[in-house]
Amino acid sequence: MYTIEWIHEKDGEDKTVTCGAKVVTYDYSARRFVFDHYAVLLDNGNIVSRFRMDALQLSLEDADQMEFNDFAIKIYSGSISKDGKQIFGGPRENESKLKGLRVQFKTFNNEDVRDIITLYKGGYDLNVYILPHRSIRIPIVENPLYAPEKEKTLLSCIDDLKKNKEYRDSHGGEIFPEQSQNVG
Repeated sequence: MYTIEWIHEKDGEDKTVTCGAKVVTYDYSARRFVFDHYAVLLDNGNIVSRFRMDALQLSLEDADQMEFNDFAIKIYSGSISKDGKQIFGGPRENESKLKGLRVQFKTFNNEDVRDIITLYKGGYDLNVYILPHRSIRIPIVENPLYAPEKEKTLLSCIDDLKKNKEYRDSHGGEIFPEQSQNVG
């Protein structure tokens, strides 16, 4: 069981600041994994790509009311692989206070766009290390909602993101604290 969706976030001026894809899936032990890969326009005007992964253990507290509690699980490393080849991912920083995985790549390019499309398309494995030397492999099957035309959604978002960068470059714009809540 999983969901896959596009990420398209805008700032207070209705200009695109984040584009990507997000996947939420579960394993058989009631752990929920949330991961996404996206491009984000930073305060300094650069566009970078980020990969984020979180794991939660779900606990049914009240079956009658369907009340759940969730508990963050520490992730040591995570990656996405297709046909036995790692596409992207990485290790968790040792000094990080977060339990999830956050990887920021210094650039954003066509390879990142391809990886985001792959994330949306499905047909790959999610590899999560919740113990240092033992991974969990979760297969993500082909997304039944995927069609080549759906890629236009992301490409349009990326075009809007680049236009926003150009706009900020020409106007010396920045993200203000009240807008930063929209940025991953």
